Amino acid sequence: MDEDTKKIIHILHEGFTLCKFSSEVPRDWPKGHIWVGIGEGISDATCVNCIRIFNKISLIKLVSL
Repeated sequence: MDEDTKKIIHILHEGFTLCKFSSEVPRDWPKGHIWVGIGEGISDATCVNCIRIFNKISLIKLVSL
């Protein structure tokens, strides 16, 4: 298994991951946890909880249009 397959990529919004996995700043996260910003290439995210919450937020925004 190479290094990239071990990484968990979270979605970051206003300094926190959507899944709330840590209250620490990213530099203090456990090894293997990295992030993408909510306005960036979120298709790179691999954290299933962040993705689920992002999809829920997107649906709520869509319904409220």
